[in-house]
Amino acid sequence: MLTFLGIIAGVMSLVVIGTMLYGFLFKGEMLLSWRNFFLLGFFQFYTIATFWAARVEFYSEIYNPTGTGYFSLAISIPLFFAIFMACYGLAKNWTWPSRLVPRAALPVTTSSVLICALTFAGLVALSIPLVGGSYADSIIVFCRTNMASAAAALMFYLVISNWRNPLWWALFIPVFIMAVIISVVGSIDRRNFLSVFFGLAFVYYFAKLRYEKPSRVLGKMAVLGAVTFLCLIIYNSGRHKLGWSGATFGNRQNQILELAKNPDFSARNVFQELLLQDTPLNTVCLMEIVPSDIEYYPLHGAYFYIVNPIPRTIFPTKPRALGIVLQERLQVQANLGCGIIGHGWYEAGWIGIVYYAIAFGFICAIVDRLLRERGDNPFFVVAFGCSLGNVLGLPRGETSMFFDMITAGFVICLLGFTFLGYVFRPYMLVGKPIVMNPHLTDHQQDDDHAPEWHEGYEHEAAEAAAAYGELPAAGALVPARAQRDPDEP
Repeated sequence: MLTFLGIIAGVMSLVVIGTMLYGFLFKGEMLLSWRNFFLLGFFQFYTIATFWAARVEFYSEIYNPTGTGYFSLAISIPLFFAIFMACYGLAKNWTWPSRLVPRAALPVTTSSVLICALTFAGLVALSIPLVGGSYADSIIVFCRTNMASAAAALMFYLVISNWRNPLWWALFIPVFIMAVIISVVGSIDRRNFLSVFFGLAFVYYFAKLRYEKPSRVLGKMAVLGAVTFLCLIIYNSGRHKLGWSGATFGNRQNQILELAKNPDFSARNVFQELLLQDTPLNTVCLMEIVPSDIEYYPLHGAYFYIVNPIPRTIFPTKPRALGIVLQERLQVQANLGCGIIGHGWYEAGWIGIVYYAIAFGFICAIVDRLLRERGDNPFFVVAFGCSLGNVLGLPRGETSMFFDMITAGFVICLLGFTFLGYVFRPYMLVGKPIVMNPHLTDHQQDDDHAPEWHEGYEHEAAEAAAAYGELPAAGALVPARAQRDPDEP
């Protein structure tokens, strides 16, 4: 059965990567999308991880599988993927979410981007000495990683608007460094760390790269990916040595500098720590002990997502995270990622796996539709892109907790940008308008790989422009492709 499981996992690894590349190269789909970040996480934590786990016969000191869960995992991986993709295809053209999700319609000017970026960065800097262990402090930590990532992404937007402006670089570099350090203060996980880097790539893609030919996009993304991977290896080499205690901003700054001076490029750090994930093992464990040892808990993830922000002192019967449940069952202290398939199995067996695939297929489709429509709005892009490390981590689990963090990032950005837009509107309007792609040429973009725009975009543009009067609002700018003369060759 291990051989069968390994073959299924190997084939699915190729299918997942092939799906992303085929969609981008031949169907004109976005390369950097929520769907692709989710699928990349599914590849890392399930398909390729299961392939290697099968080769080493799921050897682990935490749990020794009986083998009864191998067939279930072999069936559930392609089943989850097929349902996820089918639901994504069904929902990707829905228009009704556009009427429900706010726009963050600020004018795209240098002053508006500066005001939002520096305000977020300033609030993050002020929060550094405030953490002391209370629930309010936990909320600050929960929010500031997303705010720091958003600030760095907005400053990078200014950099790519004019690479030759030294002022933008002088502002971006310290904000970026602060965001990287903040992302690991009080934690040793990799999701917040990656979110800072992913946020930069996300903004760059929607501002510039989505208008370019696929070969150029892949080349530039490969460079950014290599830099991110190198930084991740450096951080990962000493991540477990950093410890949770004393994880202040100053300590983390010094520790990261030490890691950068003596990086570990061993095969264990580069290969085992990043590719040999325990998610398949934990999923198999759940498939073997639920419901015989642990009872089903229907809709645990949805319930936990809603009540998780409530402190346990107020809600002592609040459900525990599935990772904690499995920790106690196995009597280990390890940070266990039960996997999105494991979450579904814990809740309702095969039915749970199906409804998790349906739910996240719909969610990713709705978000990507909104990003296609409002990709010219850097504020909206940043709101959905400030927590992409958690999107990548959704297939690993704790899925509901990660989705809480993603939601918090979107809400904080949307509320913050909207509030700043009301307060500083006159100053935002007098700034220099930022137009990334005033006119596209056939050399820059061809019809087969043009970004997708929804019908009625020009009408929405006119409404948003009228709201601000002097300048069109972000997300309401008519895309450069839509502005071209239809008779133009």
